[in-house]
Amino acid sequence: MALPLRHDEPPSSPTPPLAFSRPDGPLVAVAGLCGGAGTSTIALLLAAAAAAESSVPVLLVETGGPTATLNVLAGGGSRRSLVDLARQLESGDHAAEEPFEVVGDGLRLIAGGAQFEREVGESALEMIFDDAKVAHGLTVVDCSSLTAAADLVALRRATHVVWSVPDTDLGAARAEAIFEALELPVVGRELLAVRHEAAGAPVPATRWTSLAQQRDCDVVLVPHVPAMFELPLDERLARTTIALDAFAGMLR
Repeated sequence: MALPLRHDEPPSSPTPPLAFSRPDGPLVAVAGLCGGAGTSTIALLLAAAAAAESSVPVLLVETGGPTATLNVLAGGGSRRSLVDLARQLESGDHAAEEPFEVVGDGLRLIAGGAQFEREVGESALEMIFDDAKVAHGLTVVDCSSLTAAADLVALRRATHVVWSVPDTDLGAARAEAIFEALELPVVGRELLAVRHEAAGAPVPATRWTSLAQQRDCDVVLVPHVPAMFELPLDERLARTTIALDAFAGMLR
């Protein structure tokens, strides 16, 4: 479980294959273990890379909350959030229009922007996640920082989990505390994605591998990319090939 070499330069190898050819594929929950972990960015890059390469639809879902940013990062959002859809399902109101918007290379997106009231019944959320998985080659759920019931529901329904954390002492301490307290078994495979910080000394690799051993998962370093928000999506994908390769390996 060794960390890849640390670097800030774009890798020379091509974007790894994340192609899906049939529905009922994996459901990946991307969960932040600390604020500023790049959770939404990782979720978007994974889903966008898969959507560009797959022959079946790929869906990206944001659980929502005050800090929701996927609609900004993706360059668009959906008319209804996940919470809106769950409440609509609970009320028995089945709308005819599709619940998602299509952005980029055919990526389906459910992300309604900042939302403060987002608690809904777990059964409705479970139904949405299960139906999404059946209909898509890959479903990626941005679980933010695990602050709402929807995040935990997504973790329970996930076939794979990506834990995102910044490469800082605070990030490591927060990850250790959460892993110690977490009593949620994950059925599928897990990956610890450590986002490299441009400033400050990195955390020793042995600390991250020790953390990963607690969850029986691998570790990958997501390189620091200056001005990631301003870059076109294809450039973001090109600069994070190592991380995408690790995600592809986890899903294989």
